Amino acid sequence: MLPSISSEFHKSHQASWLGTAYLLATCTFTPLYGRLSDVMGRRAAAQTAVFFAGFGTIACGLSSNMELLIASRFIAGIGGGGVSTIAVIVVSDMYSLRARGLAQSVASVFNGLSFGVGGPLGGLVTDWFGWRWAFLLQTPLFIISLLLISWNLNYVTPGKGKSTIEVLKRIDYLGIVSLLISTGSILVFLSTRYNEGLPVRTN
Repeated sequence: MLPSISSEFHKSHQASWLGTAYLLATCTFTPLYGRLSDVMGRRAAAQTAVFFAGFGTIACGLSSNMELLIASRFIAGIGGGGVSTIAVIVVSDMYSLRARGLAQSVASVFNGLSFGVGGPLGGLVTDWFGWRWAFLLQTPLFIISLLLISWNLNYVTPGKGKSTIEVLKRIDYLGIVSLLISTGSILVFLSTRYNEGLPVRTN
Protein backbone atom coordinates (compact mmCIF):
# COMPACT_ATOMS: atom_id res chain seq x y z
CA MET A 1 0.00 0.00 0.00
CA LEU A 2 2.94 2.34 0.50
CA PRO A 3 3.24 3.47 -3.15
CA SER A 4 -0.46 4.35 -3.30
CA ILE A 5 -0.36 6.22 0.01
CA SER A 6 2.82 8.09 -0.90
CA SER A 7 1.39 9.09 -4.27
CA GLU A 8 -1.82 10.45 -2.76
CA PHE A 9 -0.14 12.52 -0.05
CA HIS A 10 3.05 13.31 -2.03
CA LYS A 11 5.22 12.45 0.97
CA SER A 12 7.17 9.36 0.03
CA HIS A 13 10.00 10.39 2.39
CA GLN A 14 7.64 9.81 5.36
CA ALA A 15 6.23 6.48 4.17
CA SER A 16 8.70 4.46 6.24
CA TRP A 17 7.14 5.92 9.39
CA LEU A 18 3.91 4.04 8.75
CA GLY A 19 5.60 0.82 9.80
CA THR A 20 7.98 2.45 12.25
CA ALA A 21 5.20 4.18 14.22
CA TYR A 22 3.35 0.88 14.63
CA LEU A 23 6.46 -0.97 15.80
CA LEU A 24 7.43 1.86 18.15
CA ALA A 25 4.04 1.72 19.87
CA THR A 26 4.14 -2.07 20.03
CA CYS A 27 7.62 -2.05 21.55
CA THR A 28 6.66 0.56 24.13
CA PHE A 29 3.23 -0.58 25.30
CA THR A 30 3.43 -4.37 25.04
CA PRO A 31 5.09 -4.76 28.47
CA LEU A 32 2.21 -2.80 30.04
CA TYR A 33 -0.48 -5.34 29.19
CA GLY A 34 0.81 -8.00 31.53
CA ARG A 35 0.15 -5.67 34.45
CA LEU A 36 -3.14 -4.42 32.99
CA SER A 37 -4.43 -7.99 32.72
CA ASP A 38 -3.88 -8.35 36.48
CA VAL A 39 -5.54 -5.02 37.30
CA MET A 40 -8.45 -5.03 34.84
CA GLY A 41 -8.90 -8.75 34.34
CA ARG A 42 -8.22 -10.72 31.17
CA ARG A 43 -11.44 -9.72 29.40
CA ALA A 44 -11.16 -5.96 30.01
CA ALA A 45 -7.48 -5.93 29.05
CA ALA A 46 -8.23 -7.84 25.84
CA GLN A 47 -11.10 -5.48 25.02
CA THR A 48 -8.81 -2.50 25.58
CA ALA A 49 -6.19 -3.91 23.23
CA VAL A 50 -8.71 -4.72 20.50
CA PHE A 51 -10.32 -1.28 20.89
CA PHE A 52 -7.04 0.57 20.36
CA ALA A 53 -6.10 -1.68 17.44
CA GLY A 54 -9.50 -1.23 15.82
CA PHE A 55 -9.77 2.49 16.47
CA GLY A 56 -6.29 3.11 15.08
CA THR A 57 -6.96 0.99 12.00
CA ILE A 58 -10.25 2.75 11.23
CA ALA A 59 -8.57 6.12 11.77
CA CYS A 60 -5.92 5.08 9.23
CA GLY A 61 -8.61 4.54 6.61
CA LEU A 62 -10.13 7.95 7.35
CA SER A 63 -6.86 9.91 7.53
CA SER A 64 -6.65 13.06 5.45
CA ASN A 65 -2.88 13.54 5.56
CA MET A 66 0.31 11.59 6.17
CA GLU A 67 0.85 12.95 9.68
CA LEU A 68 -2.59 11.81 10.82
CA LEU A 69 -2.04 8.44 9.19
CA ILE A 70 1.24 7.96 11.04
CA ALA A 71 -0.41 8.93 14.35
CA SER A 72 -3.23 6.48 13.65
CA ARG A 73 -0.72 3.71 13.00
CA PHE A 74 0.84 4.49 16.38
CA ILE A 75 -2.56 4.13 18.07
CA ALA A 76 -3.12 0.83 16.27
CA GLY A 77 0.28 -0.34 17.51
CA ILE A 78 -0.75 0.35 21.12
CA GLY A 79 -3.46 -2.25 20.72
CA GLY A 80 -1.61 -4.58 18.40
CA GLY A 81 1.05 -5.44 20.94
CA GLY A 82 -1.61 -5.97 23.59
CA VAL A 83 -3.60 -8.41 21.46
CA SER A 84 -0.58 -10.70 21.11
CA THR A 85 0.33 -10.40 24.79
CA ILE A 86 -3.16 -11.08 26.12
CA ALA A 87 -3.54 -14.06 23.77
CA VAL A 88 -0.40 -15.65 25.23
CA ILE A 89 -1.57 -14.92 28.80
CA VAL A 90 -5.01 -16.45 28.17
CA VAL A 91 -3.49 -19.58 26.63
CA SER A 92 -1.21 -19.91 29.65
CA ASP A 93 -4.20 -19.60 31.98
CA MET A 94 -6.51 -22.01 30.18
CA TYR A 95 -4.14 -24.84 29.27
CA SER A 96 -1.91 -27.02 31.37
CA LEU A 97 1.82 -26.95 30.77
CA ARG A 98 1.56 -30.26 28.90
CA ALA A 99 -1.22 -29.06 26.54
CA ARG A 100 0.05 -25.50 26.17
CA GLY A 101 2.53 -26.35 23.43
CA LEU A 102 -0.20 -27.63 21.10
CA ALA A 103 -2.42 -24.59 21.71
CA GLN A 104 0.41 -22.15 21.09
CA SER A 105 1.43 -24.08 17.96
CA VAL A 106 -2.08 -23.74 16.51
CA ALA A 107 -2.04 -20.02 17.32
CA SER A 108 1.36 -19.68 15.64
CA VAL A 109 0.05 -21.38 12.50
CA PHE A 110 -2.75 -18.84 12.15
CA ASN A 111 -0.42 -15.99 13.05
CA GLY A 112 2.04 -17.04 10.35
CA LEU A 113 -0.79 -17.53 7.89
CA SER A 114 -1.99 -13.99 8.49
CA PHE A 115 1.48 -12.60 7.84
CA GLY A 116 1.71 -14.54 4.61
CA VAL A 117 -1.78 -13.77 3.30
CA GLY A 118 -2.19 -10.25 4.71
CA GLY A 119 0.30 -8.56 2.39
CA PRO A 120 -1.00 -9.93 -0.93
CA LEU A 121 -4.62 -9.52 0.20
CA GLY A 122 -3.97 -5.91 1.19
CA GLY A 123 -2.37 -5.31 -2.18
CA LEU A 124 -5.39 -6.74 -4.00
CA VAL A 125 -7.81 -4.61 -1.99
CA THR A 126 -5.66 -1.55 -2.69
CA ASP A 127 -5.66 -2.26 -6.43
CA TRP A 128 -9.40 -2.93 -6.56
CA PHE A 129 -10.87 -0.40 -4.12
CA GLY A 130 -8.05 1.87 -2.92
CA TRP A 131 -5.70 1.76 0.06
CA ARG A 132 -8.26 3.20 2.50
CA TRP A 133 -10.44 0.11 2.15
CA ALA A 134 -7.52 -2.10 3.07
CA PHE A 135 -7.92 -0.57 6.54
CA LEU A 136 -11.68 -0.05 6.66
CA LEU A 137 -12.57 -3.59 5.58
CA GLN A 138 -11.01 -4.85 8.82
CA THR A 139 -13.73 -3.13 10.90
CA PRO A 140 -16.08 -6.16 11.04
CA LEU A 141 -13.21 -8.33 12.29
CA PHE A 142 -12.60 -6.03 15.24
CA ILE A 143 -16.32 -5.95 16.07
CA ILE A 144 -16.54 -9.75 15.93
CA SER A 145 -13.42 -9.99 18.09
CA LEU A 146 -14.91 -7.68 20.75
CA LEU A 147 -18.14 -9.68 20.79
CA LEU A 148 -16.35 -13.01 21.12
CA ILE A 149 -14.20 -11.66 23.94
CA SER A 150 -17.27 -10.34 25.75
CA TRP A 151 -19.13 -13.63 25.44
CA ASN A 152 -16.37 -16.19 25.96
CA LEU A 153 -13.61 -14.66 28.08
CA ASN A 154 -15.42 -14.88 31.40
CA TYR A 155 -13.09 -16.78 33.73
CA VAL A 156 -11.58 -15.09 36.78
CA THR A 157 -7.95 -15.64 37.73
CA PRO A 158 -7.03 -16.17 41.38
CA GLY A 159 -6.23 -12.91 43.11
CA LYS A 160 -2.81 -12.12 44.52
CA GLY A 161 -4.00 -10.16 47.54
CA LYS A 162 -3.22 -6.75 46.08
CA SER A 163 -5.65 -3.91 45.52
CA THR A 164 -5.98 -2.16 42.17
CA ILE A 165 -4.21 0.92 43.52
CA GLU A 166 -1.29 -1.18 44.78
CA VAL A 167 -0.92 -2.90 41.42
CA LEU A 168 -1.16 0.40 39.53
CA LYS A 169 1.61 1.80 41.70
CA ARG A 170 3.88 -1.06 40.57
CA ILE A 171 3.57 -0.13 36.89
CA ASP A 172 6.85 1.32 35.69
CA TYR A 173 5.53 4.50 34.08
CA LEU A 174 9.02 6.04 33.97
CA GLY A 175 10.31 2.97 32.19
CA ILE A 176 7.54 3.17 29.60
CA VAL A 177 8.28 6.84 28.91
CA SER A 178 12.02 6.18 28.82
CA LEU A 179 11.58 3.31 26.38
CA LEU A 180 9.35 5.46 24.17
CA ILE A 181 11.79 8.38 24.15
CA SER A 182 14.96 6.30 23.68
CA THR A 183 13.56 4.06 20.94
CA GLY A 184 11.83 6.98 19.27
CA SER A 185 15.00 9.07 19.32
CA ILE A 186 16.99 6.33 17.61
CA LEU A 187 14.31 5.88 14.96
CA VAL A 188 14.03 9.64 14.35
CA PHE A 189 17.80 9.86 13.94
CA LEU A 190 17.95 6.95 11.51
CA SER A 191 14.98 8.23 9.54
CA THR A 192 16.22 11.79 9.20
CA ARG A 193 19.80 10.71 8.60
CA TYR A 194 19.19 8.16 5.86
CA ASN A 195 16.11 9.68 4.21
CA GLU A 196 17.98 12.83 3.26
CA GLY A 197 18.56 13.41 -0.40
CA LEU A 198 22.11 12.72 -1.51
CA PRO A 199 23.92 15.49 -3.34
CA VAL A 200 24.11 15.12 -7.08
CA ARG A 201 27.64 14.68 -8.41
CA THR A 202 28.67 16.73 -11.36
CA ASN A 203 31.74 16.11 -13.49
